[in-house]
Amino acid sequence: MVGINYGQTGELILDVLREEGVQQHLAKLRAHHYESYTHSLRVGMLATDLGLDYFTDQGVLRELCYGGILHDIGKVQISLGILVKPKDLDKEEWSIMQQHPRLGFEMLSGFCSENVRQIIVAHHEYQIDPYPRNGEERRRREKLEDSRRTRNDEVLEAAIQLVAVADAYDALATPRSYKAALSLEEIEEGLRAKFTGDHKFIDMVLERHEDSEQPV
Repeated sequence: MVGINYGQTGELILDVLREEGVQQHLAKLRAHHYESYTHSLRVGMLATDLGLDYFTDQGVLRELCYGGILHDIGKVQISLGILVKPKDLDKEEWSIMQQHPRLGFEMLSGFCSENVRQIIVAHHEYQIDPYPRNGEERRRREKLEDSRRTRNDEVLEAAIQLVAVADAYDALATPRSYKAALSLEEIEEGLRAKFTGDHKFIDMVLERHEDSEQPV
């Protein structure tokens, strides 16, 4: 499993987890689907740890932490039968599953910042089969924004990519009911083939995986 610097990363994660609202949302996810709950904690920890190497602004780091921990909160509205299905989802089931980022975005209205909600709704949009917005929709939005892109926009895009790559990594590196954990070589192959964001973020994740395999 990935190596984490549990000092500053752990402090930030624990600080966010102490918030009553976060606890309430995670309790719902834990009760509905425990695997999604533990996955969310791992993604939040990894994304935050990556962020500490990339951002200096504490506000950005905190939003990144929120986004990582709550990125799959929309799954509380997805049928458990779909979430635990031991084989491939059919077309209708997959269409339902693809709504979980948008459901999370809607659920957290009024609870957290717009930046956190953008991280949540877009965490599957840096892959070759993006959703809930497809590649064409995203390209139109980015073309419109290019002329007025600000530093804040660039920071948000980086934060989304960090949660996206942490999510993709954990899906490959963690055993599931339908698969075993993949090797480092298989993880790297999967990330480089399917993650469409900046590949420097893949390198940052893989460095942590390699560090975690070093003898103590």
